[in-house]
Amino acid sequence: MISLAWKKRAIPLYWKILTHKGASNLTEQKAVIRPVIRLLKGQKIIITADREFHSIFLSHWLKKYQKLDVYFVFRQKKSTMIKRGKKYCNLSELKVNVGETKLFLNQKITKMLKVKTYNLLVYKKQKYRQKSVLDKWYILSNLSSPEKIKKIYSQRMGIEAMFKDYKTGGYNSCIS
Repeated sequence: MISLAWKKRAIPLYWKILTHKGASNLTEQKAVIRPVIRLLKGQKIIITADREFHSIFLSHWLKKYQKLDVYFVFRQKKSTMIKRGKKYCNLSELKVNVGETKLFLNQKITKMLKVKTYNLLVYKKQKYRQKSVLDKWYILSNLSSPEKIKKIYSQRMGIEAMFKDYKTGGYNSCIS
């Protein structure tokens, strides 16, 4: 599903019903993104997604739309590889203190040869809902402002609110 983030909620623009359970694959993700890029041609588009998306490959594919003002902010799994000097390491090995944000520009993410370089934001919140946070956010983007990347990714949470609305918030939809 592609949704427009608006005031802590998400408004669905385009979706595809899948015939299988679990995460969508790269082909299915491209199939829902392409029509929205055409629909919003001439507008600045920022696509954001969680760790279930095939974000490295999707990022590579989206680079061709950058001249059309298409940007992305994708959360990465901590096991994703990053090249540091001559070696690769897991993102989880990158050090960041609680409350700190680090932006690594033009980083080689994964060991795949054809994949380009991206910006990577590493962020560890101090607290969320008065509880200490253990997880770090590892966010891949073609944007270069840490504040903008954090703000855009946090808007993705409106999608969770939308799904809650559909499932248990009174719409009684059959999304699962």
